[in-house]
Amino acid sequence: MIRFIKRVLLSGGLLISFSCALEAGSVADRWAYGISSVNVLPTQDFYVLPVDPQLLTQQQTLEWDGEKGDFHPFGASFDVKSTAGAIRVYLDTSDMSSRAAEVSLVVQLDQNKLSSTAVEVVNQADAQAGKRVWLNIWAERPVGGYKVGVYSGNITMVFDAVMPFGA
Repeated sequence: MIRFIKRVLLSGGLLISFSCALEAGSVADRWAYGISSVNVLPTQDFYVLPVDPQLLTQQQTLEWDGEKGDFHPFGASFDVKSTAGAIRVYLDTSDMSSRAAEVSLVVQLDQNKLSSTAVEVVNQADAQAGKRVWLNIWAERPVGGYKVGVYSGNITMVFDAVMPFGA
């Protein structure tokens, strides 16, 4: 059996870059990250586009919650469509670290936790009609809490439009 796959790296490429600055002896007031992208004009047959077009050009922030001692999650909506079939996604890269520590990032798309293994996030019927999906990213609190430092990292999501068998 041959399965054909159309790919988009969030319309050419989505890199979500994270950086965090915590000053020694103080509580962090923000965790900022920027998103940069190589953009390709999408076809009407297959696209994955942020609802807010500035998402790819403006720096985003995970705000620090002093009461909880944790960062607020980041969320954004994406419009997706594939006339070829279902839409799958996987993480090509997902890391964040500083000189002092590493912090795991959890990436979820429409209640599907993403990893390096592709997962279907939109079935064929919904993909053909077009659907709005929710991206949620948060820091996984390290055992022992966060360490003071400057954190940076990247998330690259790869979206596949998968044609059904026999198509």
